[in-house]
Amino acid sequence: MEFFCVRTDSLTMINIKFESNGLLTPKMTLSVKDQLYEINNKKWLQFLSLLAYQRIMNINNGLVALEELPNLLAFHKTQPKSIGNYLHKSCYRFDHKLANILNRLVNLTTTGPFCLLIDASLISTDIEKLTKYLKWVTVKSLNPNLSHDLIFQLAESYDYNHSMNSAMQLFSIFLNRYMKDSGVPVFNKGIAYARLAGCELITKHNNFDFNGMKNKALSLIPKIESSLEKKTLQSYVLMMETYNNFSGTNPKTSYQKNKFTETKDLLLSISNRNEYMLRMLAYVHINEMQSKAMMASSVEKRDLVKIKNFLSSTGDELLIEFAELKFDLLNCRVKNSTPTEELVKRVEASFGINPGVSSFKNGLILMDILIKHKTYDHALDFGNNLLIRHAPLHEYDIYNKVIARVEVLKSKITKH
Repeated sequence: MEFFCVRTDSLTMINIKFESNGLLTPKMTLSVKDQLYEINNKKWLQFLSLLAYQRIMNINNGLVALEELPNLLAFHKTQPKSIGNYLHKSCYRFDHKLANILNRLVNLTTTGPFCLLIDASLISTDIEKLTKYLKWVTVKSLNPNLSHDLIFQLAESYDYNHSMNSAMQLFSIFLNRYMKDSGVPVFNKGIAYARLAGCELITKHNNFDFNGMKNKALSLIPKIESSLEKKTLQSYVLMMETYNNFSGTNPKTSYQKNKFTETKDLLLSISNRNEYMLRMLAYVHINEMQSKAMMASSVEKRDLVKIKNFLSSTGDELLIEFAELKFDLLNCRVKNSTPTEELVKRVEASFGINPGVSSFKNGLILMDILIKHKTYDHALDFGNNLLIRHAPLHEYDIYNKVIARVEVLKSKITKH
């Protein structure tokens, strides 16, 4: 198919802008003469972003085949024919002026291929950010010949690197293919169910039944022969039950002392504990301290001493510093104290050492303290920095809640 451009008297310019608070929610506007039209529909946003990328990079003359679109997260698991019909019909659900612009902008058919009928010079965006955005919203198809070991390893790798949608997809594929395969370790099947439950807990995408996945994992424990593997799977499930996904800031979340005790006892009973197990045990201690502080509105120095005594045997200085920082943040929150400049710097410094879920949660505690003291400008700046430094967590429910806080702060500051 030969590429051609629209007439110069009806030029449409596309602007794809990425705000500082994250790359997952770009703003796309179409400009025709003096009129601006914003594209908010997620499916159209991903579709047009892909077309823009193809045009800018001059890949395949800007063409995108219909069969490529199921790789986009918005169209994942949708048949190509259904996608073609959706694009053709949904175009006319927009404002009639926007519908006419889209028809002139894209050679819209039900069968494809598709391309933008404008020159790349009329597309304004940060190509590096656009590339990263498309990488995040693209789900690659899986080679049917991959072994169960490799699929499991890939799923764990995605989980570890915070690509939760891809992890859930791969764990689901693993279970669908190999659940009835007696040659696949029962332990791996149980962990896959537990990880699916964990991903659902973290993202709250409602892709899976959390309790259903958790119970399936537990049902496999009696079938596992290794005592170590039994305890490992059981401890993982227990940790999920004590895990407060929203940083322990929900006062309705009860402090389940028996669950924490059961988890700690189970981890301690594993004779050949490895470094991963020790870190799990450390985080259980730290999360218990936080849960108690949030519920009882008090934080006790002896809890920190216990944690430091335990951690001293691991030699993990960074984790000791993390525990101390957590204690100081909780103490500041409980006492309703204004955070010192030194405390803020310590929290921000932790972003650069190992930006992950733990540092993000610490940042959220501090952000809420700043909001409580009505230092809205400081809270907004801090919140934006928190999001930027932890962009890989964009699929987490907690990340989206911070985005919501940032939007509320913007509104408050504008009104004042």
